[in-house]
Amino acid sequence: MHKEKFSFSKVKSNSDWNYFLNGVTNKSLFSSCDYLNLIGDKYHTWFIKKGEEIKAGFYCSVSDDEKKIIENNFLIYSGFVFKNFNQTKDAKKNHQKFQIIEFIANSLPEIYDKINFSCSPDIIDVRPFQWFNYNSNRKKYEIDIRYTSYINVNNYDSSNEFNNTLFNNMDTVRRYSVREGIKDKFSILESDNSNKILEFYEKTLLNQGVDTQKRKLVIMENIITNLIALNKGKLFEIRDSLNKLLYCVFYAWDENKAYYLFGAGGEETKSWQTTIATWEIIKYFYSNKIPIIDLEGVNSPKRGWFKLSFGGKLIPYYRISI
Repeated sequence: MHKEKFSFSKVKSNSDWNYFLNGVTNKSLFSSCDYLNLIGDKYHTWFIKKGEEIKAGFYCSVSDDEKKIIENNFLIYSGFVFKNFNQTKDAKKNHQKFQIIEFIANSLPEIYDKINFSCSPDIIDVRPFQWFNYNSNRKKYEIDIRYTSYINVNNYDSSNEFNNTLFNNMDTVRRYSVREGIKDKFSILESDNSNKILEFYEKTLLNQGVDTQKRKLVIMENIITNLIALNKGKLFEIRDSLNKLLYCVFYAWDENKAYYLFGAGGEETKSWQTTIATWEIIKYFYSNKIPIIDLEGVNSPKRGWFKLSFGGKLIPYYRISI
């Protein structure tokens, strides 16, 4: 009996990709065309088929000549997504996924001159990339492990704000900062105007000696404005008791998770402003029944300490390049 092989098939339309995603187990905000159309780079979407049956998909940002998979700072996760295998026994399901990943690892260098993407944290088996050109002197994939932090919003308890699992798991400094913000009579407001967060962000970069790229600010504005319009994002402002704007933060979400995307503050600051922003957003997603907040990266010392001090779970993910 002829054994059908896997094949790559370029997705013909956004509607075809979106329809496929309806039956995918590990889809995210970043795999949707609604988001991919906002990242400022070209992108590719592929179906991985066995015969005529679609088994998985692959999505990535690409260079202008479409010959390289490139890292895009706005595309937090990319790579492969699988059709629903929930009715399949675990052993068979794991084997099928392994075969698909093996096919992708072997095929990508035949399609692209360079490859650089970060898998979703849902992808835990990258062995086919480790084993590519194994025991040979030929080019191999580089696999870098990175980390993010997941906050389980369900550990919050609205009936007892300061005596619940989530609050008690936070670092002492975070708990103190929440109480200080309340004592200083902060306010949090929703906004649909991205001007201030972009202004704060640009000034922060300039103060750090980083050359601001106007293109980056345009893409940020595009992401914020469009996700708010699609009801997939919220821009929040933190103000003090005198209604002085201190800090802006933008989160987006899909059916399963919310994601921190952007945050920036002005020259006038309060020690509690970033803490109270995160705390209030935890409460917001608790009320809106989004169970997990992905704080999107803890890969530098200061950022890592701050985000993990909310008591979240450290989650690894993989950046793959060749």
